[in-house]
Amino acid sequence: MKKKAPLICFIVLFWFSSASAHGWTGKVIDVRAGDVLKISHPDKGGIPIILYGIDAPDKGQAHFKQAKKFLVGKVEGRDVNVQEFSTGQKIIAAQVFLDGENINEQVLQAGYAWVYEKYCGQDFCREWLNIEKQARNKKLGIWQEGNQIPPWEWRKKILTKIFRVFLWIVPPLGD
Repeated sequence: MKKKAPLICFIVLFWFSSASAHGWTGKVIDVRAGDVLKISHPDKGGIPIILYGIDAPDKGQAHFKQAKKFLVGKVEGRDVNVQEFSTGQKIIAAQVFLDGENINEQVLQAGYAWVYEKYCGQDFCREWLNIEKQARNKKLGIWQEGNQIPPWEWRKKILTKIFRVFLWIVPPLGD
C-alpha cells in the first residue's frame, strides 16, 4: 500500500488540477503585446490568448515595446502548453508554459506586467503579487522609472478622453 500512495496522490492532484483548467499544446504564431499571443490550437487554428492574471502595458503606453520584445524572445515560434481559465472575458485567458516554465510568472519576474487582481482569482495569484513586488523593488522592466500607470487605468483615461472629444464634436440633440 505504501508504494501505491504516491501514485494515488498524483492521480488525485492531476484530476483536480485539470478540472479547473482546460489544457492543450500549440505553437506561438505571433506575439501581439506583452500579454497577448496568437497560438495554433490543434482543432481551431490560430486563436488569440491573453496571459491569465497579468496585464502588460498597452500599445501607446510606456514600455509596451519592451514588454512585447521580452515575450517575443521567450515564446515566439515555440511549442507551448496552454492551460485555459474561464474569466468571463471574450478572449481566452490562459497560463502558458514553455518547457515546464510558467511564462505568465516570467513576465512578472522580469517586471513587464502587473498582477491583474480583478481577473486573477486563483490561489497562486497571491504569490504572483509577491513576484510583482520583488520586480518593483529590484526596479526591473517597467519599474525602472518608478511607479507606472497600470494598463486598466490607462485604458480608462483613454476612453474618457475619446468620450469627451465625441461629446465636443457631436452637437446636442433636439435644438
